[in-house]
Amino acid sequence: MRMKKMGIQIILFLFLPPVWTRIQIILQRKKGSKNEKLQNEFKKVTNDIKQELQSAHLEVVDLLKRKLTETIKEKEALHSEYQTALNKIQEAEKMISDLKMEAEMLNGENSKLLQELVTESSQLREKLGERERELVSHTEMYETHKSETSA
Repeated sequence: MRMKKMGIQIILFLFLPPVWTRIQIILQRKKGSKNEKLQNEFKKVTNDIKQELQSAHLEVVDLLKRKLTETIKEKEALHSEYQTALNKIQEAEKMISDLKMEAEMLNGENSKLLQELVTESSQLREKLGERERELVSHTEMYETHKSETSA
């Protein structure tokens, strides 16, 4: 019963300061060993509560430190993944740029080679035409010579 009463007093002390002030005034009016016992019990309970609060505080601090450490490790892992992905993207962009330049160069070479082929084809057609004319001329000479010798 006394502990229950002390517990109520502690709750009043923690949550209702004006009420606690009145209780203290009443306790001060009472003198003697009973009052001292109550004060000693109160101090003991108060100290116990302080220790529990400190213990809880330390647990919370420890929990937060562990959570912070985990978060930092996760952040570092994500940053590493990000950096790796960024490097791959940059390599791919460089490769694309290099391939575009190579494609442009090859297109230029293809255009040049096509022009050379067109020119060479035209020249070959001219030569073929000349050879055909020579062949026709030689055939005519042969036919003429053959008809002259047979006559």
